[in-house]
Amino acid sequence: MRSAFAAYPVANYAAAREFADPRCHLLVAAACAGLIGSLLDSLLGATVQFTGFNRSTGRVTSRYSSDIVPISGIPLLSNSAVNVISAAATAALSSWSLAYVL
Repeated sequence: MRSAFAAYPVANYAAAREFADPRCHLLVAAACAGLIGSLLDSLLGATVQFTGFNRSTGRVTSRYSSDIVPISGIPLLSNSAVNVISAAATAALSSWSLAYVL
């Protein structure tokens, strides 16, 4: 079955919107929120979550001690705290932006 959108060429996007599924906006908004949340989590993890290399065990660790060589970040937040903050910020930003977009 052909859709009404494919039946004829549309000269402007305003006319095309009336044939579009309204849930498409939610799909785009969810994809953008996921991308922003992932970037926020990475940024917080790289800056305020300590990561170091333990010379005695040869492993990467998030614990700070004198035998650890720093790789990135400062010892301010744990991985769980970074995840909670990024999830809460993403949820708040997404709900705020969807209230004004829709």
